[in-house]
Amino acid sequence: MSDKYIVTLHSHDSKHQDTMRDALLDMGREFNQAVLVLKRAPSAEGQQLTVICKEQFVEKVGNTDGVKSIVKTGPSYQM
Repeated sequence: MSDKYIVTLHSHDSKHQDTMRDALLDMGREFNQAVLVLKRAPSAEGQQLTVICKEQFVEKVGNTDGVKSIVKTGPSYQM
């Protein structure tokens, strides 16, 4: 089962949002994890992504440069 998270980035630049989205998808392939990454509208806190993945993968995401915060927001999904 996978959970839904909102990942907030330090940057307010939409190009950084694209770069981080690609990096998270690459990490998913590297760790052989099913990952869904969706772009979100900008927020006052920074650019945001919606990430649906397993909990152990999101722990790796939290250690990535540029990630400000990660908040679990949704129920589990079968992927």
